[in-house]
Amino acid sequence: MFYSRLFCQLTAELLSVNGAVIAKSSQPCMLKFRSIPIRLARTFLMGFPLLIGITQETQMISIEMLKHKEGTRRTEAIRVTLAPRA
Repeated sequence: MFYSRLFCQLTAELLSVNGAVIAKSSQPCMLKFRSIPIRLARTFLMGFPLLIGITQETQMISIEMLKHKEGTRRTEAIRVTLAPRA
């Protein structure tokens, strides 16, 4: 397949109960990018398997971001942001 890489910045933030940021981590990552003609041709050819659920168009990235131990400040949520890089 013809594809290039899409560079992005992945940021994870731990938020406390009152909304303050407890910890923050940021790392670059790369996603596979297909051009519009390749993507359209692939969707046209794989349209039926996509509709009946045999195949999927997803990408999975596994990145170790934060090593955090819960302490006196409780964690309410984790905010993950994926932003493109130039």
